[in-house]
Amino acid sequence: MRRVFAVGALALLLLGAGLLGLGWLAIEFDPMLERKVVLHPLSVGRAKDILERHRARVRPGMLATATILAEDADVAVNYAVHRFTGGSATLQLLQGTARCRSSIPLAGGRLPGFLNIDVSLDETAGWPTLHSLRVGGLVVPRQVLRFAEPVLFRLLHGNAQVQYLLDSVRLVRFSPGALVVVYLWEGGVQGDVRSLALPDAEQRRIRRYHDILAEAVEAQPDRPAPLWPLLRHVLLEAAQDEDPVGGNRAAILVLAFLALDKSVESVIPDAAAWKRLQRRTVNLDGREDFAKHFLVSAMLAAYADTVLSDAIGLYKEIEDSRGGSGFSFNDIAADRAGTRFGEKATRSRESARGLQDQFSGALTDRDLMPEWVDLPEFLPEEEFRKRFGGVGAPAYRAMMEEIERRVEALPLLR
Repeated sequence: MRRVFAVGALALLLLGAGLLGLGWLAIEFDPMLERKVVLHPLSVGRAKDILERHRARVRPGMLATATILAEDADVAVNYAVHRFTGGSATLQLLQGTARCRSSIPLAGGRLPGFLNIDVSLDETAGWPTLHSLRVGGLVVPRQVLRFAEPVLFRLLHGNAQVQYLLDSVRLVRFSPGALVVVYLWEGGVQGDVRSLALPDAEQRRIRRYHDILAEAVEAQPDRPAPLWPLLRHVLLEAAQDEDPVGGNRAAILVLAFLALDKSVESVIPDAAAWKRLQRRTVNLDGREDFAKHFLVSAMLAAYADTVLSDAIGLYKEIEDSRGGSGFSFNDIAADRAGTRFGEKATRSRESARGLQDQFSGALTDRDLMPEWVDLPEFLPEEEFRKRFGGVGAPAYRAMMEEIERRVEALPLLR
């Protein structure tokens, strides 16, 4: 019996040593790549076009095709890796194969070291299959990949959102210029899948602030409502929340949906049974468009990433210059102020509490919105390019720097 225990202990010791050795090979102290997240407005526009074509042409039960430019797929992969891991990634598309390289900090950067992953995928008659995988100095044998693939798919099916995606996509094709995805549309994302985008605790918190805002709106006369009093009302309630970041985030979301005249039901299906918010026009410094820009950007910054918030705000201005209301730098100012507000509201517990404390003072809408009267607005595309040279030109950059300076001058947003 003593010999059996000795053999068992030796086996465990060898297994532990083997795992440590694999870990030592897989983990590296320097990242393989470091890449900023840059979402160009044109990439956002092309994504919007894909969604609009889908809504216009695809019906339940139809097979549909989405073609994504290689540069947009690369940007999307880098954004997703940065958003969920804090790392960087790049995607290279070739004929019939794709290569993705990424550097992921351990524990979100709380531990030293990186997982430098280099993976290649091959086309098949359906989902791509793993061709090769290298993690740091560890090369995973092909036999292990063949065994691991079905196990990975079974694990992924445990998540309803991922399962919906896996079941919908029927074919993926790689080429140097584009990623082509063929999918079966079954009539929209199911309610329970949409609900999983927000945890149950978050949904309960949003309902609480939805009800608080509903009471505040009912107390307002039936006329355009300034943003400041409504924002003050929900944030003072958030000051009583044990999670100040979560409270601020939920308060911003319900106010954004009120300003947009949209139901929270679009992100939380159960909200169909909630108390209905009375319709109310919300103004910021006397302008309804400023309130929408400010709150949407604040919501995106609070729930997502400021890069995404900036890109969507800028893309809207480019679209306006092509036949809508025109490019408006004062709308950009509202976007930037909203982004800074959403950042400060959710950056940390201390930052969230500090913002709530500021709302107990005597402030107005002008504390939220920088000086904007002299900023050019309603510029058609031709005039915008003539005066400012287009996005990225020196005159344009100078105007954006001036807007940023004005936003930074607001004490509330520092």
